[in-house]
Amino acid sequence: MLRQLAAATLLCGTAFAADTAPIVSASGDSPAFQLVANGLSGSGNQIDPGPKGDVMAGDMVLAFQKMSLKDVVAKLGGATHITEENGVGWVCYISPEPTPVTIWFGAFYTSDGAMTLSGVGLEAAAPPESAGCTTLADPLIVTTGAPGLGATTAELDATFGKAADAEPDGTVAYFFGSENQPDGINALTKERKYRMVDGVAVAISAGIFNELQ
Repeated sequence: MLRQLAAATLLCGTAFAADTAPIVSASGDSPAFQLVANGLSGSGNQIDPGPKGDVMAGDMVLAFQKMSLKDVVAKLGGATHITEENGVGWVCYISPEPTPVTIWFGAFYTSDGAMTLSGVGLEAAAPPESAGCTTLADPLIVTTGAPGLGATTAELDATFGKAADAEPDGTVAYFFGSENQPDGINALTKERKYRMVDGVAVAISAGIFNELQ
């Protein structure tokens, strides 16, 4: 199957190729944002079965492709942003002490302006000021059913099996749970991505993307 960048393809018919140039915008070079916003130059690692359960942000179930960034803002506050050149939207938050974490919720523009949620990314680093992130009053815990920030390569191997494919920038991606769509053309596939530096995950993401059957 031909991998496409975002599940929003289903709504607007716009295909973002997996080898699209990395998106650099007001969000800066945040590795977690890049995990959410960019595709892969390689094939990633297919796993079966994948992580079980919902991806959660606090008590909020992140229903990718079924909720929008507006739903996130209604729950957590803040404001949405979009890159005009790429149609990538985001809303971001800084979860406070004792361990500050920047949390990115990403979406791709659709013709109806829905900004359907496609992924969430986390990193233990401050965002660029231009990203417009909101500092939360209380910590927000995001769980993905898989190893989180600070996970080691050994932990990923123990959870998913040894990865056969990785990106030059250290990104390791795992894909699972593909579901064919009624149109007979598209399939929605779940993903978990990790940006590894010296064998440790400095950024992670969870989401869903579109493939052509």
